[in-house]
Amino acid sequence: MTSSQLLYRDILLKTKRGNSHGVFSNAKPIFVITIIDAIHEGLINGNHIDFKNKDIENLYFDNYRRYSYSDNELFRANSKVTPYNLPFFHLNAESYYHIKWKEGVVPPKQAESPSSRYLKENIDYTYIDNELWELLQSPEIRYDFRNALIEKFIKTE
Repeated sequence: MTSSQLLYRDILLKTKRGNSHGVFSNAKPIFVITIIDAIHEGLINGNHIDFKNKDIENLYFDNYRRYSYSDNELFRANSKVTPYNLPFFHLNAESYYHIKWKEGVVPPKQAESPSSRYLKENIDYTYIDNELWELLQSPEIRYDFRNALIEKFIKTE
């Protein structure tokens, strides 16, 4: 593994999760897994993640349901999925994920949670570090990073 791979693997595994009353949310790690899957499936081209891309949004919801907190099928069927706009926006608190706002837009504070409508109207696209993007073009690296995220955030729940 190259030093770049090790660095980005470590950075991804340090993704901060939301915490509400002692319960951690896996929405951001699941969204990162979704980005990796979307690259694999050819849904993201040129390092531009479009909020309006319904295929990516659907993939996020599929992944969220797949990686719910419990093995209990009844719990998973009835658990509330974190809305797509939340990890899409809040992942920008991480050093590797960036939002390209439309010209003249003053971005909301990180503590705020803008609506889907606001994001559709005010974001051009989001993107990840170019070096991370290049790494994720490799199927082997995607597999490694994806599995590391699942081991760290999903299987430990």
